[in-house]
Amino acid sequence: MAPGAVGGPAPTSGDATGGGVHSSDDSTDGGRDGGTARGADGGAGGRRRVAVAGAAVVVVAAAAVAAAVLGSGGDTTPAASTPGTAGGSTATTARTTSAAPTTAAPLTAAAAGDLAGTDLEPGGDGFTAEVSFGGVVLEPRAVGVTVAYPRLRVSDDGDRALAHVELEVWNCLADAPPADPAAADCRRGLAEYADLPSPDLRATRTDDGVQLTGSFPTYTRPNGSAPVYTGRSYALEVEVADRRGTVTGTLRLGDGEAAALPGATLSD
Repeated sequence: MAPGAVGGPAPTSGDATGGGVHSSDDSTDGGRDGGTARGADGGAGGRRRVAVAGAAVVVVAAAAVAAAVLGSGGDTTPAASTPGTAGGSTATTARTTSAAPTTAAPLTAAAAGDLAGTDLEPGGDGFTAEVSFGGVVLEPRAVGVTVAYPRLRVSDDGDRALAHVELEVWNCLADAPPADPAAADCRRGLAEYADLPSPDLRATRTDDGVQLTGSFPTYTRPNGSAPVYTGRSYALEVEVADRRGTVTGTLRLGDGEAAALPGATLSD
């Protein structure tokens, strides 16, 4: 001890150390507490910023909706769906099927006599006629003539026409067809037949009747056998008219002409 010094217990190293340790602990606790407080404050601040940002988004969205409503005039009624588009009912298109106009099948004969028993229903636009004619020369001969006495039956349904002709054939010694071939000692020949449909048969309506023209290929029925074509055709022109209830007519074949006999009929 130095002279003049006041005696007393000297501080121990443990006290010094203890004082240092306490100082260090206080600073550590303060740092921990401060850090914890700052962390808590920072987390709360972050949550407040997120909440504010979310509120701002909601406000912006609401403003956009309001602008859209104002831009549409304030009408919030849903637009009517267009048929056939997405979100709307499927359109049902009514298909109108217009019946195509039907054309009657043409009349054809695969063999001689195929159309012999065929007649057409006149309906509202057609007609029928049956006429027998006087004699007309078919063929001149060295002595006499071959003559025919035609019978005509024709029917028309407004679209098609069909004529049947029967030629009663006689061989006569006279130069002209007699009114009664049997009484004039003519010799009967083999009858010839023809069936001619349109369009080969041309049927034209007139003011009081009908006019027929066509080339008629003939066939025969030898001894009642199957019909056989003769290879001959006759160009006929026929006019039939109803004049005051009396049916008249004329048949022309080449240079010959025959008048209709009484009893002819025409219905139209």
